[in-house]
Amino acid sequence: MDKKWVIGNWKMHGSLASNALRIEALLAGYAVYAAQLERVSMVVLPPLVYLGQMQEKLKAQKDQENIQLGAQLVAAAEQGAYTGQCSAAMLREFSVSIVLVGHSECRQYLGFDASALGLQLRQVLLQGMRPVLCIGEGAAERRSGRTQEILWAQLDVLKALGQEFAATLWERLIVAYEPVWAIGTGDSATPEYIQQIHEWIQQQLGVVGKPPEVRVPVLYGGSVSAANVRAIMALAAVSGVLVGGASLQADGFLELSRCVAETQ
Repeated sequence: MDKKWVIGNWKMHGSLASNALRIEALLAGYAVYAAQLERVSMVVLPPLVYLGQMQEKLKAQKDQENIQLGAQLVAAAEQGAYTGQCSAAMLREFSVSIVLVGHSECRQYLGFDASALGLQLRQVLLQGMRPVLCIGEGAAERRSGRTQEILWAQLDVLKALGQEFAATLWERLIVAYEPVWAIGTGDSATPEYIQQIHEWIQQQLGVVGKPPEVRVPVLYGGSVSAANVRAIMALAAVSGVLVGGASLQADGFLELSRCVAETQ
């Protein structure tokens, strides 16, 4: 059975001191519940400036795959005069294995369009890492019945990549469905809605080129907590969760991860 994913996005939170306490608590808790937590793939995504610190802390693991290191964003270019950006090759040097692409906050605040996101996905794949393509509709789009239209436009970027990378794309790709109206609001989508959308996403991945024998993990994100994660993970179409605020407290993130492990 494939492991379920629990990805903690720290967003722009943390400091050297608080990060050290958080990751040390996570590692200590993992050691206590290792037999259970080995059934899930745990990933932490600190701000880019703390990747070196997290790399050093995670080296203490006996199994380097217990808690993986991920990044919140990546540049569209391999190198060059792109002040303030960080390439996929640079991320790889810090033992990053998972990279978010197209998070709604990056789309909103950094202005990433489909062209830029396609190039970011390409860079992640070229460096042998796994991209997590984030998709989701806003509140107004949901109210107007445009959810599938918006999600389709966000998935369409995969069509050209599939032609270039063939099976490699589909073997490494992870999709995270995060309805924008649910992120940080406490208003998580209903289980019925999540199941419906996730099934639809799997169908559309086939339309843009996914081979029928490959099942791409589709995660859910949007006000995920230990209180609702069991109901979410009970859904057959959900392969894991992308967690924001609930990942900032080590005890809470461990409890949430244990809940996911128990649904295996």
